[in-house]
Amino acid sequence: MVPMCAKKARGLSMNLMVVGTSRRDVPAREAAGGIVAPLHAARTAQRAVPTGPWFQCMRESGRGLSMNRRLVVASPQSATSFSLIDEVTGHRTLAFVKTFGLTGGIGMGKSTAADLLRQRGLPVVDSDIIARQVVEPGQPALAEVQRLFGDGVVGADGRLRRDDLARRVFADSEARRRLEEILHPRIRAVWQAQLLSWRTSGHPAAVAVIPLLFETEASRHFDATLCVACSATTQRQRLRTRGWTDEQIDQRLAAQWPAERKMALADYVIWTEGCLNVHEAQLQRIFR
Repeated sequence: MVPMCAKKARGLSMNLMVVGTSRRDVPAREAAGGIVAPLHAARTAQRAVPTGPWFQCMRESGRGLSMNRRLVVASPQSATSFSLIDEVTGHRTLAFVKTFGLTGGIGMGKSTAADLLRQRGLPVVDSDIIARQVVEPGQPALAEVQRLFGDGVVGADGRLRRDDLARRVFADSEARRRLEEILHPRIRAVWQAQLLSWRTSGHPAAVAVIPLLFETEASRHFDATLCVACSATTQRQRLRTRGWTDEQIDQRLAAQWPAERKMALADYVIWTEGCLNVHEAQLQRIFR
């Protein structure tokens, strides 16, 4: 089971106040499925029961809620919780989805970690994949990139010449900044929408892979953050296997924060220097 209080109960204490009553009026307690907060009958009677997607409560969630009772989603409360109303008892529940932001230096194992988490059944959204999707032919972002950098960045097939564009933006920080102004808001909107979808579907946990998690301040949208890391020597060896020159490697490393800085900010660090089994074992300790 995913540890619901892994980040010093930050998400729990923050979201308890969302139900619209003072803390002393909320006889809430932590339970396997989240936090339950029974409301006074008069207060409940004033609220119309909303309609929305159904959430199947698979565990005893606290006083007044029975096993496997069906609850209706009232409204999202934050990036990590949503409100549920029991139509029979009138109890309101805060159901928590533990959201994890996964980051790390280039070539340090983010994709491998994402694959391992998917194998464990966790939903994962990858911002690198989204970055490719938002510049597919016909997408508004592609037209903006073409206007900014010229027709030469789009091939005869109408697709973005990613390698050509990368050479330009990684050699020019101002060009990279202008490209990010086009892409980053669109990328963020997609992974935020995906997390919202998983949240209202009752997933206990969800992961977003974001290389610039800390640089773009996206970490504030998550309950906990993970950083995959390895030694600088191993990182360069891995990047050379991609056919990159040392100059290209240096340019890309300069576009991100040092791995040590990300490790210091992350709640969990996954060291990927060893074999795949060691990598997987570390993830297993976090996502029990």
